[in-house]
Amino acid sequence: MTLRRRDLLAATAASAACIGIKGGQALGEEKHQSPIRPKRKAVLKLSSQAGPMAGEGLDQKLDNMEKWGFVGLEIHGRDLLGDKMSEKIQHYKKVLKGRPIKISAVCAGNEGCLIA
Repeated sequence: MTLRRRDLLAATAASAACIGIKGGQALGEEKHQSPIRPKRKAVLKLSSQAGPMAGEGLDQKLDNMEKWGFVGLEIHGRDLLGDKMSEKIQHYKKVLKGRPIKISAVCAGNEGCLIA
């Protein structure tokens, strides 16, 4: 059996009339804002590791990230291991000072297979 478009539209209209749909809402149902709709617009906040960014050196990469609207920098966790930890943290604080970009994540820095 083949269903023609005209028959489908007629059946849909008849079904809507039977269950009492009026203007996209069931009869007797009050209009209200859905609880899952946000009251304000969502904002996309971009973040990235410096490695894939265009530019020579961290300063230029951060300049490009700023220019393109990025707000987060993901740093490598392996850079923070060992005796150089406070040195690296101070370096990141220095290069990010005065910029809208903040550290948004610390990547694990695992080598090899993650489930090994």
